[in-house]
Amino acid sequence: MELETEEPVAMVLAVDKCPECSNNHLDLSSSAFAQIANPTAGIIDISIQPIRCPTKGNIVIRIDSGANPNYFAIFIQNVGGAGSVKLIEANGGSGWQKMTQLWGVNWVLNARTPGPVSLRVTASDGKQVTLNNCVPANWKAGSSYTCNGQFS
Repeated sequence: MELETEEPVAMVLAVDKCPECSNNHLDLSSSAFAQIANPTAGIIDISIQPIRCPTKGNIVIRIDSGANPNYFAIFIQNVGGAGSVKLIEANGGSGWQKMTQLWGVNWVLNARTPGPVSLRVTASDGKQVTLNNCVPANWKAGSSYTCNGQFS
């Protein structure tokens, strides 16, 4: 998304929402904040404009270090298009199952998922991409896998 004050503009990637904050509140890193205001300014008024996420290459799935064949936990990375994922469904051989978003880019499926695993990703704008056999049968916790698709 783009953040604007009266003149400066900064492009940032929002990865998580503060549940106790208002919808128009963002906590920025000090370097991002310094691009749009004096670092000592505190809370400032900004306008937020969603933009398409510039990406290179395909979607990447990183398997959470705590994942196992009965607890499939992933981080979805390098997501283009709208950039915001609203649903991920996984198919590890027993049909499509909805994953649960823990926070930001972290999604889990509390079910046996030995692989290979295909993923169907729905972006916030409703567009879908299916990543067939993205995660191999011998997947390992902590490993990353580049999938065969991307939002345009």
